[in-house]
Amino acid sequence: MAQHSHSVLACLDVETVPERDLLPPDTDPAAFPKLPYHRVVAVSFVEAEIVREDAEHEWYRVTGVRSGGREDYTEAQILKEFWRWFADWRPRVVTYNGRGFDLPLLKLRALFHGVAADTWYKAGDRWSTHGQRYSADWHCDLYDVLSDYGATRNLGGLDDVCRSMGLPSKINGHGSEVADMVAQCRIADVRAYCEGDVLNTFALYVEVSGTVNGGSAEALNRPHDQPIALPTQTAHQPRPENIEWHRRNVFRG
Repeated sequence: MAQHSHSVLACLDVETVPERDLLPPDTDPAAFPKLPYHRVVAVSFVEAEIVREDAEHEWYRVTGVRSGGREDYTEAQILKEFWRWFADWRPRVVTYNGRGFDLPLLKLRALFHGVAADTWYKAGDRWSTHGQRYSADWHCDLYDVLSDYGATRNLGGLDDVCRSMGLPSKINGHGSEVADMVAQCRIADVRAYCEGDVLNTFALYVEVSGTVNGGSAEALNRPHDQPIALPTQTAHQPRPENIEWHRRNVFRG
């Protein structure tokens, strides 16, 4: 596997609502819809520079915590901006169950709207690419890594893993509230919730990154002290409390 292919890291999370007009009439309204019946309402990021001290060790300088686009963007506009950004930066992608949900959905909805997502498929080579399941230097799906790529089936969600490791769990709401937030036109709250989740994902990545991207045993045994830099403020920072919570409780910066 090719190592150190990227200079930028992007931790991603997506929030969706059911696309009610597309659901079959016999669909159980309480069931979680199949992938084609979701509509993207927010894509949030932690953007970080990957700083390499030597061939074996790296740390992350956070350059942004934000949601893509504006609050009034349609799904098509969100997707167009996301895939354009992705083509420009070609980052290492970090997700939690992103291979099972977020990225397939982003590609599927891009197809629905006729938005180009070709960079995802073209970058890299046969063995090292965003689509190669075991290329954690390209796409590190923490659910895959922590479950031994599906060997265990009861790992739980991001909230479960974060709680077990003493990291912040859900802040700014819960996923079950997103549909109501959208119905009430509270898109700022949806984006804040998504940003909280992506910060939690990034915090978890800092804990486990040494196992896939060149950490040391010492760093893994004291993960809160791993070298990391959080910004005092970012260009897009609608909810400063998200940054401050993680600064105080996770990164100790």
